[in-house]
Amino acid sequence: MTIEQFVQVWICVFGGIAIWLVGRKEREWRRWGYVVGFIPQPAWFYTTIKHHQWGIFLVAVWYTYSWLQGIVNHWVG
Repeated sequence: MTIEQFVQVWICVFGGIAIWLVGRKEREWRRWGYVVGFIPQPAWFYTTIKHHQWGIFLVAVWYTYSWLQGIVNHWVG
């Protein structure tokens, strides 16, 4: 498996699980979605920088902020 394939699997697996968790009715499940959603963010940054996808890079910054906001709201206070 190449690094590119690994990054795509990383984004797909953790991103998919995060969306599924955030969509749950139960608060305990939903709050974990924000943590899991934050996990693939380094992979997003890596792949967008490597492939000069600056528009997607900006979306990744926005997603990172949003996942962190969810972590703060559901875990910190």
